[in-house]
Amino acid sequence: AVTGVQTCALPISMWDGIAADSSADPLLRDLATILSMARQIDQGDASRAEARLRPLTETGNPWRPLAREQLALLSVREGKFDEARWVLEALATDTTAPAGVRNRATAMLSRLSLGVAGDRG
Repeated sequence: AVTGVQTCALPISMWDGIAADSSADPLLRDLATILSMARQIDQGDASRAEARLRPLTETGNPWRPLAREQLALLSVREGKFDEARWVLEALATDTTAPAGVRNRATAMLSRLSLGVAGDRG
């Protein structure tokens, strides 16, 4: 089995193949999409990346926080700083998101000198 750092090193085409495999578990397909997009977040077609990530941000999707984090990174890449800030602020205060995602969101806000304005309620 491939685990840890080796998993992230798999070719993008492999992750895309898993994401497109209708016989694979939907949870695994969604994870493959996240991992593929994470490998491509700083390159490639931004609209394609957004189109692939956006469905994973639906309420109830277990990968929602990770997909939103990737979309925030994509927003930064595209110079959409207000959008990135809104997403990162929401992630930083989302108690349902994993602690790592919340911590990274807070760190990204700090790095961007955006500051956390608190819960948007």
